[in-house]
Amino acid sequence: MAALPRELFAPDRLWQWDGHAYAAVDRHADPDRWAAEPYASQDAAAVTQVCFAGVTDSANQRERGSPLTVL
Repeated sequence: MAALPRELFAPDRLWQWDGHAYAAVDRHADPDRWAAEPYASQDAAAVTQVCFAGVTDSANQRERGSPLTVL
């Protein structure tokens, strides 16, 4: 069976851990970065949802939490 492109199943917003918090990676705001995220590492899944702990910095689109759903 041939491999399917992972980005076909990814939502418009993915989350990338920057070492301190999750940063949003939006398909329409930064399509190249978004398209690369599902392939960022062979050993790690792309984060599609984050379970928020109530700490939000919406100005920077960063939220602290734990990965909830991965691709």
